[in-house]
Amino acid sequence: MENILIQINWTYFLGILGGLILVAYYANGRFTKIETDMDWVKDTLKEIKNDSDGKRVQAFGTQSPIALLDKGKTILQDSGLKAYIDRNKDELIRQNCNGKKFDNPYDIQERAFDFFDSYDFGAFEKNLKETAFNNGVSIELVRRVGGIYFRDILLSEFNFKPTDLDKDDK
Repeated sequence: MENILIQINWTYFLGILGGLILVAYYANGRFTKIETDMDWVKDTLKEIKNDSDGKRVQAFGTQSPIALLDKGKTILQDSGLKAYIDRNKDELIRQNCNGKKFDNPYDIQERAFDFFDSYDFGAFEKNLKETAFNNGVSIELVRRVGGIYFRDILLSEFNFKPTDLDKDDK
């Protein structure tokens, strides 16, 4: 007796196959939910890395409200990001805010940072990468510097007191 022979009719076979498909579909939905729920971990790690890099190269302070330091201002200027933001300010505000009103400065900051983390700069991205390379920083840090500058523009636009970009110059 070396062989096992199982005979089932079509009805049972289709039932078993349907059950397997149902289990696979259900399991896929559960795994997708787990992947979605884990986005907060990725976002938290990205924030920790940005804060750590910013502190390491002294591009921006970590105290609230976050403000650009001399190195951050240099990165902002050298990359051309300041001129790019100033030149495209109205379009960037329209894309970022889309008519939304903000209740507090924290929401504005979060929105500006998220926007600059994923914004498609097109051909201008080359300037950001060159600046990141020349300054020994990540592209994410260069984007964060732009996000801080843009956040200050948004704070003014929505009548919140922006951070004082030149407070160390006074």
